[in-house]
Amino acid sequence: MEPRRLVLLVNRNRHNLALLVRYMEREGYQTVSALNLEAFDKALEEREKIALALIDVTGFNSAIWERCDRLSQSTVPFLVIAPRDLPVLQQAGMTHGAQGVLVKPLVPNELMGLVHNLVEV
Repeated sequence: MEPRRLVLLVNRNRHNLALLVRYMEREGYQTVSALNLEAFDKALEEREKIALALIDVTGFNSAIWERCDRLSQSTVPFLVIAPRDLPVLQQAGMTHGAQGVLVKPLVPNELMGLVHNLVEV
C-alpha cells in the first residue's frame, strides 16, 4: 500500500505559504494549504487523508493550539514552525503534541529529513 503523501501546510504569510507549497510539491508531496483558522478547520475535516501537517504558528492567536490538539488526538503527525526568538511558542508546540519544532529560517535539508521520516514510515 502506498503511503499517504498529502501534507497540510498552515501559514498566515501568503508568500511563505506559496514557497512551502512549491517546495513540497517539487519533492513529490501533494499539499493542501491554509492561510487562516477557518481554512485549517476545513482541512481538518479531511484529516484521515493527511499524512503530515507543517504549521507555522507565527501570527496566530492561541486558538491555533486547539487545532494542534485535534491533530494530535487524531494521530496526524505535525511539525511546528516558530521564530527562533520565541521559545515559548516552541515549547507550546511540543506541549500540544508536535513531533518536532523547526525554527526559522528553515533549513531545507532538515525540513525534508523530518518530513520523510514522518511520512515515509
